[in-house]
Amino acid sequence: MGAWRGHFPLVPEDVPYLSCFRNVVHRCGDLARLAIQQDKVEFTFDQRLETNYNAGELYSYMARLKEWSGSEYLHKKVSFANRRYVGIQVADLVAREAMKHLDNMIGPVKRIIRQSMKALAKTHRFEFTFHNKEYFDGMKDRMPALRQEVGLDLTEYADWLAKRGLVDNISNRHRHLMERFPPETTNPMDLIDWKR
Repeated sequence: MGAWRGHFPLVPEDVPYLSCFRNVVHRCGDLARLAIQQDKVEFTFDQRLETNYNAGELYSYMARLKEWSGSEYLHKKVSFANRRYVGIQVADLVAREAMKHLDNMIGPVKRIIRQSMKALAKTHRFEFTFHNKEYFDGMKDRMPALRQEVGLDLTEYADWLAKRGLVDNISNRHRHLMERFPPETTNPMDLIDWKR
């Protein structure tokens, strides 16, 4: 989070969560497409009242995206549950192991891999992605070219907001993207992280 804020200080605070949400959905959709016995992926995410609506909108957009081959492997709906749900408790334990592993990699004291992380790795059922400073350096460097490539003009977005009497927030960014780039015409995977 520190690296994100250092590179993108003006981005609304929900964007890091939604970016990770998008990446998880995208990766799981692709994995379902590649599975020997293909099936739809059904998601249950930790309930976060401040992001549930926008996460649901983003999920719906991704599930209708005809250009992305993984979209047809997403279940029609996404669910959110509280911490009493066993699946969320298990996810919290796995997330804690990932956090401890990252702390051991980048913390002031480097430590050997924890036995619990080794046990998770041996199953070959888990995948972890750590976004470090170099990741954010690359993301920041790619933003201007990406905006130009997809025709994303921030002045146009500001005009769009003004014409509708709206403020800049995540919901309105999604509305603008869906209006400007309907799900059938473009891939939103790299469009949500943009900033003023």
